[in-house]
Amino acid sequence: LVEYLVHPADFAFPLPENVSYEEGSLLEPLSVGIYAVRRANLGLGAHVLITGAGPIGLVTLLAARAAGTTKIYMTDVRDDRLDLAKQMGATEVINVAEEDVGKKVDKLTNGVGVDAVIECSGAPAASSGSLLWVRRGGTVVLVGMGPDEFNFPVLTIGAKELDVRGVFRYVNTYPAAVELVANGAVNLKPLVTHHYPLDQVVEAMDVAHKGTGGAIKVAVTLC
Repeated sequence: LVEYLVHPADFAFPLPENVSYEEGSLLEPLSVGIYAVRRANLGLGAHVLITGAGPIGLVTLLAARAAGTTKIYMTDVRDDRLDLAKQMGATEVINVAEEDVGKKVDKLTNGVGVDAVIECSGAPAASSGSLLWVRRGGTVVLVGMGPDEFNFPVLTIGAKELDVRGVFRYVNTYPAAVELVANGAVNLKPLVTHHYPLDQVVEAMDVAHKGTGGAIKVAVTLC
């Protein structure tokens, strides 16, 4: 930890007075979510499936809501994270350990599929499954970092005329992230599930690493 840090001005964004430092610390992951939503071409009335209800999946949910997406479905293997996703605005949640995603998506979309799938888990099954759950002519955005190689049904891309797009961080989304939080369009506060003082930073990092107690984001207060 240092008291001062020199940073390029082009990549420094002042926080409005009504945005806390805690919220400011989450603008980086929110920027990833905004960029993923832009890559998916989501807008008013769209239907999306977001796979993985971790921090990136949840901020993508918030960005999709802010973009006017009508139906937002989310998957995960943890009920506590799916419960939080529901509280944050997910239309429907699917525990992949208990339900077949394909069958559930077919039921929810009357067999059509979603307009876009944003894959945030990094799980190979979710990446390959995305091609099956999206509608013909739809878009799949790969955000999660999984293994370098795995089975991927490439013929499905051509047969369904899909757009498959990658995301590596974000581009030019910080101003939008700041504005969305400042005007109340996005509420990041539910993502911070645990708070620790500086003298408990080791415990805080352990909780963040293990996800103890349903931890999503862990904040360490310096003063």
